[in-house]
Amino acid sequence: MAYSFKENTILYPIHRASIKQIAICNFDLAKERKIIPEIGKAERPVVIIHAHRRMRSVIALPLTSQKPNKALSVYIPKEKLFGMLKKQNSWVLCDMIYHLSNDRLFPIYDKEKNIYLHSDRAKLDDEIYSDIIAKVKGLF
Repeated sequence: MAYSFKENTILYPIHRASIKQIAICNFDLAKERKIIPEIGKAERPVVIIHAHRRMRSVIALPLTSQKPNKALSVYIPKEKLFGMLKKQNSWVLCDMIYHLSNDRLFPIYDKEKNIYLHSDRAKLDDEIYSDIIAKVKGLF
């Protein structure tokens, strides 16, 4: 459970986060148990690349304008993004893979429509997703 972008409401994790979906990952949930988070920034957008039972493999999707290493990243134009992510172009950093519980993943909030984007509404195009998988496979 985490607090949402809307005031005084509680946001529950995505029940079944699926492949190609973009979600917000709360890396800071373990703070209550005195475990250091995997990433310094507590909440970060991620792309889900693999799902098995309650575990997910995700790749970080930083909201930055700087250009990363092209060999390890996939460009996503802001027209292909949605919700609070469509402010600027972004790159999926294919070398930042994390394996974590589904309980850390929360839906993206779309301020224009005043809704949370679950599953099918927050999925990447097949073309972009296949580029991401190709770069990830190239790492190994």
